[in-house]
Amino acid sequence: MQEILIYIVFVLLGVGAGIILRKTRGNKGPIPWISAIKSVSICVLLFVMSTRIGSNDEVAKNLGTIGVYGLVFTIIVIISTIGVAFLTRRMLGFNSRGTLVKDNLAKENFAKEDLASNGRAHEESASVSEKLGDADAKVIEREPSDSKSPIDKTTIQILVFVALGILVGYFLVDKIFSDYDKFVELASLAIKIGLSTLLFFVGFDLGYEESGMGDFKKAGFRIVFFPIATIIGTLAGGVIAFFLMPISMKESLAIASGFGWYSLAPVIIMDAGYITASAISFIHNVLRELLAILFVPLVAKYVGYIEASCVPGAPGMDICLPVVERSTNGTIAIYSFITGSVTSLLVPVLVSLFIS
Repeated sequence: MQEILIYIVFVLLGVGAGIILRKTRGNKGPIPWISAIKSVSICVLLFVMSTRIGSNDEVAKNLGTIGVYGLVFTIIVIISTIGVAFLTRRMLGFNSRGTLVKDNLAKENFAKEDLASNGRAHEESASVSEKLGDADAKVIEREPSDSKSPIDKTTIQILVFVALGILVGYFLVDKIFSDYDKFVELASLAIKIGLSTLLFFVGFDLGYEESGMGDFKKAGFRIVFFPIATIIGTLAGGVIAFFLMPISMKESLAIASGFGWYSLAPVIIMDAGYITASAISFIHNVLRELLAILFVPLVAKYVGYIEASCVPGAPGMDICLPVVERSTNGTIAIYSFITGSVTSLLVPVLVSLFIS
C-alpha cells in the first residue's frame, strides 16, 4: 500500500511539473530528452524484472502438466479480459485510441476507425473533418496507419530485453551473487527507481500535453469502469477455465483473483491447503505478466488502447506499465496504473474470499 501511494505521488508531481512548464514555456512540442529518459527507465525495468523471473527456481520447478494448465488458464483469462474491456470501451464511448468521443459523433468516429483499418482513411478524411469539426479531425489524423508488421520495433525491443534478462537471471545471477537475497534487494531498488522515474515523466507528459489532460478530464468517473472491466473479465475467465481443469470453482476463481501477482496469490492459496491450485496459480500469474508484456503492443495495435491497459491486471501499475506507455500514450498509462493499483489492492481480499 505504501509503495502505491509513493508511485501516485510521483505521477502527481510529474503532472504538476508538466503543467507549470507548459504555462511558462508554452507547448512547443515534445521535449526529446524526456523521451530518452523514459526509454532508459523502460529498458531498466524490463531487464531487471526479467532477470528476477529467470533467477526464480520456482519457475523451473513448476513445469510439465501444471505448466500447461497455467498456460491455458492464462490465455483464457487474457482473452476474456480483452472481450469485457472491448465491450466496456464501446459502451462508454471511447474510440480504439482511448479518446472519448461525443455522443452524437460516436458513430462517425467508429466508422472512421473501420475505414482506417481497411486502408481507406485518407480517402474519407475530408468528409469526416466536415462532420466532426477541426478538433475531432485532428484526433483522427494523429491515428497511425496499420501498414506496419505486427512485430514492430517496440515488440522487438520488448522481446530482446525480456529474453536477455531471463537468460542472465537463469545462468548468471547465482554465479555473480552468493547471497540471493542481496540480489533481490538490489533488483527491487532498481525497479523502484526506474518505475518512479518513469511514472514522474508519464505524469509530466500528461500535464505538458494539453490534449492528454483534456482526454483524462473528459474520461472523468468513467475511469473506474476500466478496473471493473478487468476484474469482471478476469473472473469470467476463471469460470471458463474451471470446466477445463481438475480444480473446483472456488480454486479457479482464487487463481484468477491473483491478477498477475505471483508472489502473493499462490501463498494465500497454499496456506489454505490447496497445493495443486497454488502451483497453477504461480505459473498462471507469472505467465500473465510475461504474456502481457508480449501481447500489449499487439492488442493496442489491433484491438484498442484501453483493452491493452487491462490485459496485465496488477502488473499494469508497475512491471507492465512501461510496455503500456510505449504501446499507447501517457493518458492510457495512467489508466493502466489505476487499474493495476485497484486490482493489486483486491488480490488479498478476493483470493482469501474465494479460497475460504
